Amino acid sequence: MNPRRRPRRPLLAGLALLVVALAGLGACSTGEKSFTITRIDTEAVLNPDGSMDVVERATYDFTGNFSVGTRSFESAGFDYEIVDVRAFEDGEPLPTITDTPSLFEWDLDPDADSSTSGTHTYELRYRVTDAALVHPDVAELYWNWIGTTSPGTDRLDVDLQVPGPGRQVRAWAHGPLNGEISREGDHILLAVTDVPPGQFVDSRVLVPADRFTVEPFGPPVEDRIVAEETRLAEIANEQRAAAAEQADRDRQVRAFFTVVTPLLIALGWLVFLLVWRRWGKEPPAPPDIGDYWREVPDDPPAVAVALLNWGTVTSTAFAATTVDLAQRGFLTITETAGSGGLFGSKTEYRFDWQGQDSSGLLPFERDLLGTLFQGGQSITQTEFTAWARAHQSASAKFWSRFQKQVTAEFNTRGYVARNRPAPYLIHTAVMSVLGIMGFLSFAADAPVVAGAALFSAVALLFCTGLLRQRTPAGSERYAQWTGLKRFLADFSRLDEAVSGDLVIYERYLVASVALGVADQLVAGLQAKLPTEVDQQQFATWYVGHSAATMGRGFGSMGSIGTFASNFGSKATSSFTPPSSSSSGSGFSGGGFSSGGGGGGGGGGFGAR
Repeated sequence: MNPRRRPRRPLLAGLALLVVALAGLGACSTGEKSFTITRIDTEAVLNPDGSMDVVERATYDFTGNFSVGTRSFESAGFDYEIVDVRAFEDGEPLPTITDTPSLFEWDLDPDADSSTSGTHTYELRYRVTDAALVHPDVAELYWNWIGTTSPGTDRLDVDLQVPGPGRQVRAWAHGPLNGEISREGDHILLAVTDVPPGQFVDSRVLVPADRFTVEPFGPPVEDRIVAEETRLAEIANEQRAAAAEQADRDRQVRAFFTVVTPLLIALGWLVFLLVWRRWGKEPPAPPDIGDYWREVPDDPPAVAVALLNWGTVTSTAFAATTVDLAQRGFLTITETAGSGGLFGSKTEYRFDWQGQDSSGLLPFERDLLGTLFQGGQSITQTEFTAWARAHQSASAKFWSRFQKQVTAEFNTRGYVARNRPAPYLIHTAVMSVLGIMGFLSFAADAPVVAGAALFSAVALLFCTGLLRQRTPAGSERYAQWTGLKRFLADFSRLDEAVSGDLVIYERYLVASVALGVADQLVAGLQAKLPTEVDQQQFATWYVGHSAATMGRGFGSMGSIGTFASNFGSKATSSFTPPSSSSSGSGFSGGGFSSGGGGGGGGGGFGAR
């Protein structure tokens, strides 16, 4: 190593580099502020006395307001000096804030009356004394145009002018392998794009010693430097060749996924369609079931709710079972005026046990009665939900047990096809293949087909429910319940004879609660059968608020439609706790080498 280049104070040099790193890399983002350096253009003139005059133009893209621009230098351990540093914008000088051997800072907004957000180009001018080392055979300029503390830039261009004609001048550059170095007369040109943060870019230039006025020192160095740079250039060329081979392989892989992935997407959807036609398409309903069905099927209301929801037992099943048990004489439901409502008094429900033998009931029906009354004769909704919240474990177990018992009863009726692993295994395989192809396509830099594959995989996941299939019995019963729902909802508009059997309309009321059309049915009964349903003996098991206070009348039934949403949802919600929330010297054009980094200069631009 040349003695002039040997670091003199390693500890001081290390501390200086740390300061530079904090000033350079850390300045890219400050709170909500950030900046990028889109371009650096450098013009340098190497003088016969070994000094170098430099003009740097750095283009910033600011987000937010910054007040200070920075330019760091790796000066510790070298004999050169950087002097006469000045900053300009649009030809106007900017005030200097800090001027030390390792850091220069300038005022970005000296008038403090404008925003720096946006694009600005700042020009720095300075001189480097003793930039070149003159030996008996050649003068060496080994210079880092940006160093390892630079925040990176989209493009860096360097134009270095050397003394005398360009003949017999040799030059190499180090940094990203996509960089290019060339010569035009006495100008050495460097160009590199997409320089990442922390990546240095330097050049090493040899100029005949007789073009300098400085007294040479030391032994000749040209042969040694040429040997070093030739070795680095060979390594860089090997790396470039390997990178080119890898790029070619990447292109082939990308082409493969660009072609194959769309084919697999189309095949995946075709397979899904075939699987759906084989295992998911509903059996046709019997032709005698039209748009309307007038008979209440013999399923318990909770089973009807499960049938309409593919086996899911909701709070409506709980409320409908309660109404069903009331209509069958096991309890009565009485509306009373509560307190605490936002817009006046809220509705309170009182349940009174009627003492019937419950041994013949289904398990979930007996469980509901036992849990609701707790051995007593009467209970209100408020008292029941208070018990549920106070005994969270017991009430949660009851609700889970109720759902399982209803599901078991639903399963015994054979309404849904079961034990069919084939469609789900095929469907899972298709989704897995498309998901894997999506990720592999992203890795192969084919984002469009990758996104299409992943989107298809997710879409197929949401289509999984379409593979569920009802049995012929389930399809028939589903058609009956949905036809009954339409019949009850449209009851007032149908022009047909009505029956005088009040029990039928009471069963309609129970079914309407399970089907969610109780309000429409009540309105229809009031319109078409006002006399019949206003009799004292009609629906005595449900006493509306007006009947409880003013005498019996069907108008009191008008609020039965809210029973499922009011009592059912409040009760079931209380069962569960709330969630918690390098080429050589030929100048015919060449690439950078991957070595280097040993010259002076370095540092980088920043802001704060």
